[in-house]
Amino acid sequence: MSEELVAKPKSKIFESDDSLYKVIKAKTKSDEDIVLVGFFPSLTLDIFYRFEGEKTINPKYGVQFKVTTYKREDLNDRDGIIGYLSSGLIKGIGVKSAEKIYELLGDDAINKIINDKNVLKGIKGFSQEKINTVYDSLILNQKLEKAYVELYSYGLTPNMVGKLYQEYGDNTLALIKQNPYRLIYEVVGFGFSKADNLALSFGFSRHSKKRLEEGVLYTLYEVCQQKGFTFLTDTQLLNSSLQILNKGAVEVDLIEANEIIDTITSLIKQDKFMKEENRYYPKALYEAEVKVAKDILRIKGYDKNKIYSLDLLTERLRDVEATYNIRYTEGQKDAIFNAINNNISIITGGPGTGKTTIVKGILNLLAVLNNKSITDDKFRHRLVLCAPTGRAALRLGKDCQVEAGTIHKTLGYNYAMEFEYNEGHKIPGDIIVIDEFSMVDIELCASLFEAIKTEAKVIIVGDSNQLPSVGPGNVLYDLIESNVINVTRLTDIMRQDSDSSIIEVCQGVNKSFVPYNMFNKKSDLYFYPADSTGTLEKILIFVQAFLNKGGSLQNDLQILVPMYAGPCGINAINKAIQEKFNDETVSLTRGSRVFKRLDKVLQLKNDPEKGIMNGDIGYIDSISHTDDGDYLMIRFDNLLVKYPAKDLDDLTLAYAISIHKSQGSEYKNVIMPILSDYYVMMKRKLIYTAFSRAKEKLILIGDYKMLAQSIKRLDDERQTTLYNRLFSKSLMTKRVIYIDDPDIPFDTLGEEGMEGITPYTFMNKS
Repeated sequence: MSEELVAKPKSKIFESDDSLYKVIKAKTKSDEDIVLVGFFPSLTLDIFYRFEGEKTINPKYGVQFKVTTYKREDLNDRDGIIGYLSSGLIKGIGVKSAEKIYELLGDDAINKIINDKNVLKGIKGFSQEKINTVYDSLILNQKLEKAYVELYSYGLTPNMVGKLYQEYGDNTLALIKQNPYRLIYEVVGFGFSKADNLALSFGFSRHSKKRLEEGVLYTLYEVCQQKGFTFLTDTQLLNSSLQILNKGAVEVDLIEANEIIDTITSLIKQDKFMKEENRYYPKALYEAEVKVAKDILRIKGYDKNKIYSLDLLTERLRDVEATYNIRYTEGQKDAIFNAINNNISIITGGPGTGKTTIVKGILNLLAVLNNKSITDDKFRHRLVLCAPTGRAALRLGKDCQVEAGTIHKTLGYNYAMEFEYNEGHKIPGDIIVIDEFSMVDIELCASLFEAIKTEAKVIIVGDSNQLPSVGPGNVLYDLIESNVINVTRLTDIMRQDSDSSIIEVCQGVNKSFVPYNMFNKKSDLYFYPADSTGTLEKILIFVQAFLNKGGSLQNDLQILVPMYAGPCGINAINKAIQEKFNDETVSLTRGSRVFKRLDKVLQLKNDPEKGIMNGDIGYIDSISHTDDGDYLMIRFDNLLVKYPAKDLDDLTLAYAISIHKSQGSEYKNVIMPILSDYYVMMKRKLIYTAFSRAKEKLILIGDYKMLAQSIKRLDDERQTTLYNRLFSKSLMTKRVIYIDDPDIPFDTLGEEGMEGITPYTFMNKS
């Protein structure tokens, strides 16, 4: 429950060098000590403030007062006025000058100066220039304090106010009053709902053109991002726009359908998004689909590549088999020969089906056909091996004994967040292997294929049963189903451990049948019943047993969880594991988050400057507190990266991670809770993706009935038109997927306090 506290800040215990978060030692009017924590854009020591918030108990630091809003008490006594004037906020004023001002002007000194700055002329040593400086500083600080209080009155938290002032500085209030909707695009943590609430508070009409345009644009882009669509139908866009724009409105203020239709027409004229028949596309997604289709057909249609006879390929493949002591099956040979005699081909199959072994065969056979060895430098320069994530690229390169990189690195992703290789500057390689292709969204695919030479040979590798990309599009599925590209589907298990229970359970998931007696028979697959309250406890017991046997939390074990929130979500599990198993005392705090030395951490976005990508996992090697600021040193595989404290928002603990973030990686041991708490996320492809990450041991904890139900729940289809663009324009209407639900479930992402929400969170109807 919120309460008020009047206190005088005395000293700063902690001040973040990259945000407005502070820990303040203060004294109440009754001279009691209190510790204040929160985000403070402006705070002067030794004067009284009225704080609103609540008392909390920190297990390490004791009682604290967590501040939500605050304002300065009136300055009407000697100590307060002198303290404020000499605090450093007023330029050119120290303690002695402040005392002189008080002696001359008394308890009403501040108001007297603001009303007439020339009252300072009576003070010895005050030139006109100094008088002007003092006056200007007072006016500015009065404006800032008023702005802080006003922003708090609109329901913004100190953290939000801090973000705004970091972005806009002293002009914050004026800029956002002019156009609150700019926050959607310019400040992390503001979606349409929060920007709209501000706009309405500032007096914007619910029916204003600006509001309607921003609501429709946001709806189109966000629904496509949430659902993985590349377009919405006219009905879907209309209904979803009405839903967000009429949220919280009384009947007399409701937006009518004709207003949305007029707004859509206006936005199309402004070239803000694209229309095709009754479909509306975000411009970037439309252009990406068109570009991918054009470039796929460009590469496929090149007719000057050499075609080899089946007899020659069979003969030369024997040399490869002899060199590596491999015997390829007839199905694998077909995959190899198809890849070599087609400009572009797809190899798809589940775990254990030999995809990487086939790629290795393709590369070696191509070398032999060119009278080279795979180790020959001239031949290796022709090869480009890549994957969406660093872990997947590392594994691909290791298995094929050829250097591989992320797709972003292959494209030359630079500090300006642009790709060096593009339509006008092609990737120099002419044999391109792209692994884990199910993870590639339509925009990344467009950037990659426009940079591939027409005469290049492209081999796409992926598991079509895995989750589709987090970003919009369903590229691998569309390419396979189009029949425009040669596809080899692998079904036979080729691993020596073909009796692996993990592979067997993955196959069972795809067939919607996993009998309970499949578990606990061998040493690689287990199921332990538990409810929501007991699952976290069981996870901690298994982690302890794992560590007792000499296992490494950083390298040998990964917990995969469908959702961030909840008593057994990713955040709760990470916190529990850190508290129980990492007793390091060297730490760095970021708001409510704590990072300790040796913590396992996950990168949340691409950072070309540091050379790390979204999804990379490492561990904290060291933590330093210096005069230049706090920073971490984090080891990502063989790369040691310096992290200033300002970049900690890009990191999260990684003892437990989402299944989406695990794609492209393999782990020796996987623990996965399966609970009804995750019901909205629990569908076949998610289960399959999680299970197929485990190499040696898969431990499931939770509700078997939930597992049995989940593998029968098919993932929602994605509305895309890439499939159709691979054909002539006249066939465009013959296979367009329209989700049979005109009222697309919609809510806002990217809002303050919505951490951990995934694109799938809002798919359930309530």
